[in-house]
Amino acid sequence: VLEIPPFSVHTKGTTPLQAPQRFALDVRVPPVAVRALPKGMLAMKVPPSGGIFQADIAMAGLLDNWRAAKLKGRAAVKQASFKLDGLTDPVEDLNLDVSFEDDRIEIERGTVKIKDSRINAKGTIRGWRGIPLLQMAFDSPGLDLELLIPEGARSPVRTALETIVRGAKLTATAAVRNGVYHGVLFDEIRATVSGGED
Repeated sequence: VLEIPPFSVHTKGTTPLQAPQRFALDVRVPPVAVRALPKGMLAMKVPPSGGIFQADIAMAGLLDNWRAAKLKGRAAVKQASFKLDGLTDPVEDLNLDVSFEDDRIEIERGTVKIKDSRINAKGTIRGWRGIPLLQMAFDSPGLDLELLIPEGARSPVRTALETIVRGAKLTATAAVRNGVYHGVLFDEIRATVSGGED
């Protein structure tokens, strides 16, 4: 057990003494409070007010080329909450379950709640060691569109999309049911989004 507060990291591994020197390492991070993570680990101005993080990772490869090691594992964030610039209401009940193998990350489940709005997400990220290709699907059973089109302010969703496509390629579908914007109701909205580096 390796103690790196606030982490208590469980590790085990092997490496032979003869060439070529390969290694195999298993790492398990038991549940830890997100708000206890070191400052700077999360790119957020305001630290999270709640949530749990945990992970299981297996790595194997050559010691002299460890950056190209084969990776396999899972990670999860449960019930995280935090404030986000540009949003009046806090982000609540953020849940994220991902699995990964080599250069592919599978977003198996992502959910978030902002006031009365809920957003669900699934998708894949390929080639994250180079220029990542993101294929995402977003679905909302109820969304206040003012989150996307704030009055007299820059949309935090626009900021997030610009940040993503600055170093990646993105294709996504979005479906909104029971949308509302300043009292105007929308039964269903569908959109396709694409962009990023060529």
